[in-house]
Amino acid sequence: MKKLVFGFLIVTALFISAPKVSFANEANNPPTGIKTEGIFQVPAGANSSVISGDDLDIVEVTNDTKKQAGAIWNTDNNMMDLTKDFSSSMYMYFGDKESKAADGMAFVLHADPNKNNAFRTGEGERLGVWDSTKRGEFGLAIMNSVAIEFDTHYNNDFDMDISKKRNHIAWNFPGKQSSYYDHSSLIGSSYRKLIHNDLQYPENQYLSDDKWHHFQMNWNASASTLTYQLDSLAPVTIPINVADVFGTTSVYWGFTGSTGDSYAQNRIVFENVPGLVDGTVYEEAFTKEDHQNVTGKKVYAGDTLTHEITTSYKDGKVNWTHPVLTKNLDANLSYVPGTLKLITPDGKEKALPDDSWDDNSLQITLDDLGKDNNFEKIIFDVQAKQVKEDYEVTHTDVVTGSNFIAHSDEMKYTISSNSPPNLTLKDANNQVSLKDDDELTLSGSWLDRDSDSISLYYQVDNAPAVKFAENLANIPVGSKHDFSTKLKLDTGTHAVKVYAVDNDHATSNVEELTVAVDGTLTFLDIPNFSFGDLAVPTSNTTLFPVSSGSLKFSDTRIAGSGWKLSAKLKKEMTTVDGKHTIPNGLVYIGSDGSRQTLSENESVLIDSGTSGDTNEHVVNWNTNQGLALNLNPGLYKGNYAGEVEWTLEDTPNS
Repeated sequence: MKKLVFGFLIVTALFISAPKVSFANEANNPPTGIKTEGIFQVPAGANSSVISGDDLDIVEVTNDTKKQAGAIWNTDNNMMDLTKDFSSSMYMYFGDKESKAADGMAFVLHADPNKNNAFRTGEGERLGVWDSTKRGEFGLAIMNSVAIEFDTHYNNDFDMDISKKRNHIAWNFPGKQSSYYDHSSLIGSSYRKLIHNDLQYPENQYLSDDKWHHFQMNWNASASTLTYQLDSLAPVTIPINVADVFGTTSVYWGFTGSTGDSYAQNRIVFENVPGLVDGTVYEEAFTKEDHQNVTGKKVYAGDTLTHEITTSYKDGKVNWTHPVLTKNLDANLSYVPGTLKLITPDGKEKALPDDSWDDNSLQITLDDLGKDNNFEKIIFDVQAKQVKEDYEVTHTDVVTGSNFIAHSDEMKYTISSNSPPNLTLKDANNQVSLKDDDELTLSGSWLDRDSDSISLYYQVDNAPAVKFAENLANIPVGSKHDFSTKLKLDTGTHAVKVYAVDNDHATSNVEELTVAVDGTLTFLDIPNFSFGDLAVPTSNTTLFPVSSGSLKFSDTRIAGSGWKLSAKLKKEMTTVDGKHTIPNGLVYIGSDGSRQTLSENESVLIDSGTSGDTNEHVVNWNTNQGLALNLNPGLYKGNYAGEVEWTLEDTPNS
């Protein structure tokens, strides 16, 4: 009786010390996924299936039952071409049994003679892919293959090199005898051990933890390497001699799995399927002012940044259908309304509505992407907020399509806690008018609350910025400091910007004014006109100068400014002794033959026009045009001279 009671107490104590852990089952709640219609087929006898949903399909390698054997392979029209790069991303679920789980599953590439009907049963530790567990026995593996195993159960001999009997991830070539170690001894012990290449252990001890685990892989065709990564474990690269391992460059791919007396559910959802669609999403950020990339750099409160998210189709058997871009903006950034745009491959730009944003979350449905429409770019501006200490912003994006999901790599920049300077500029947002011989005075003040010094810059139009004051001491810190500088501008209308940069590289607000610089209208050369020596005429005669030269003037005013050249009589043609004159002697004859007598009371219009590309204007006359002398027979013989007043006027634009 005592023994029975003692035994009962032991059983009770064991039961109490090992309670079953209960999970909220996540088998039907993968984080994301795509439809896989037409991608897979299940070999006869395998306990695998595709569970179809409205938005995604779940590939179930083994269900939550004892003694299951699973295999699922691509269909014939979805072969993997090893002459091309490929990538694949998925989530894997290993049930919720923790230490009681068995046995796991394996990702497999193969060129087995049974093609996509390849299927193996047997001991659970073989996971439906490995060779026999018995020493000396070969030929039961999926042949011409490489396998990455996700083992949820320790088996004494087969997993002998596994530390602490843990769940593990490893790889090898199932059909090669070199993948196994057979041991025998004189005392009769014998076993087979699988050689676990690049052995890894899951982050949280168990794979069967009721969580979906992210798995991704990339095939590099030129290097002939397969690189894989589970969750945040270190990436592993498998070198593969394609000819030796497969004997072909067109291989099958899929999963195998098994359960035994212990069991667990084994499921997969795909973000992208190898070879079906190959696409990327990539984000960059630039300063608004000068389009400088800020990735890995510091930005400052008040800075406006332009973000560009490019979704690209690279290759594939089909188009990338129904892609939707999702972007979550950090709380320390604010979207600038009215800046959301779409850029298409032909360079067309389309404004998008601001209601695509829901607070700081952006979601945009893109057009289907393929070879004819191979990318779409989303552009928008954000403004950095003030932060109490330096803050690193991490940007990630996801584009979810019905047959392909792509995540961007992390893009980071840091919002500096440094407070940028504040600058005021006299005449900001106004227009200042100058003549071309005047200098522009830029004056104002600056204030910085936390830096030791600042430098001041101005920028004229799109020319490089000019530093006109360097390392001005901020003493005392936080006080207002005045500044002033002068600069010379060319004729024309200019946009002049002024800003400050502190010693921590934070940029102030940018103040701007418009400067209109007008030029001058100036005579360069007014020739003397000589009519030569001649006899008193016997009839009325018009005489043109024997030497006249050219009348020249300079016009450096803004293009399109009007000008007018006129002349009037200042002194009648008069003899040296002043006793005789030639009344109404000086006339101006136009190009059309019209004749106008010069008088002291009224000016005669000579020419008019507008300023243009040429600053120097020349007024020429031919032999029958211009200033002339009108003579009549009754003149007194003598030497005559007179004066003409030439006037150059700045006239309103016509």
